[in-house]
Amino acid sequence: MKEVTLPRSLVKYLLILLLVLFGAVGVVYGLAALSVAVLDGLNNRYMGYYKDEMRGVSSPWYLNGFHIVDEGFVDELYEMKNWEKDVVNIGSSLSVISFQPTITQLKDGYEYRFLVCGNGCWKSDEQLYNIYKASGAEGKDDIVKLEVSFSTFRDMDVSITETVIAKWRRFRVNGDNSVTKTSPLLIPVSHLNLQLIRIQNVWELGSDCITQWKSGTEDIIIPGNFRNNYFNYDTVASNCHMTKDMQKHVEALIDRIDSEHTLVVELSPLPRGLAQTEYGQQLNDYIDNDLIPALKEKGIRYFDYRTDYEDDEFCDGVHLGYDAGVRYTRKLTAELDSVIEE
Repeated sequence: MKEVTLPRSLVKYLLILLLVLFGAVGVVYGLAALSVAVLDGLNNRYMGYYKDEMRGVSSPWYLNGFHIVDEGFVDELYEMKNWEKDVVNIGSSLSVISFQPTITQLKDGYEYRFLVCGNGCWKSDEQLYNIYKASGAEGKDDIVKLEVSFSTFRDMDVSITETVIAKWRRFRVNGDNSVTKTSPLLIPVSHLNLQLIRIQNVWELGSDCITQWKSGTEDIIIPGNFRNNYFNYDTVASNCHMTKDMQKHVEALIDRIDSEHTLVVELSPLPRGLAQTEYGQQLNDYIDNDLIPALKEKGIRYFDYRTDYEDDEFCDGVHLGYDAGVRYTRKLTAELDSVIEE
């Protein structure tokens, strides 16, 4: 049988192609590592303004190169696979930006994890709990804290969580918000996509900085989510609405989690100005007259933080300021410890 050999010129071109490919991948990973350093630096820079209670400013918003309330669940899932006991927060950005990890240490070796969506809603809550189940991160001793906040009741065609999962390519969100794994062959692609997300985050912040600089209207350039404006509560409320179908989804998720894990429901801090809007009154009526009675009847624990803070303690209108966030975290930690001890 005659031996088949490739022309030397073809072998040469294939080697060159492989070198270019590996070089390009190396550049992507290098830029991703640089992006993590840049984002860490921005966190530190704007944390000073956050502690000084500058209007609208909050920090940190990035961890390991990922936006902590949009993409951070990716890293959290990896961490949870290597840890036996987790308190898993399902919800929006309201609890995350308040959380102060430097003053928190849960009892009995528990670690606090965030599976959250910055523009969170009932739909992203379902998707995040389903990816927790599908990823292999679930632990038998885990405690799940489901956050019910003003943002829970709004309808989004596509949640930010779903968008991030689509970019990641490791999982797929189905029409019923269930989550399934994609082909193992896509694992290298999914790892590469995570590096591209990190790079994209710096690109977007950089573009925002340039836009602010060109406008010449800002004394201090603070890009992206480091500064928000949710002070007009009528506008915030106009982006939310509550339907019976949404209530059924929330209640079904509560029942499902309660059947599978130790569950705590957090009724998140609600600015008084937002509570006074028509939507805010509807939300509180539902919580007081329907949700809380149902939780009590089923023996499900809940933490009611809705009226714990004044409007001026919210740094941007809806996220707690630094000092209020410290108090929130200490109270939450103490109450979670009591659940762990049981």
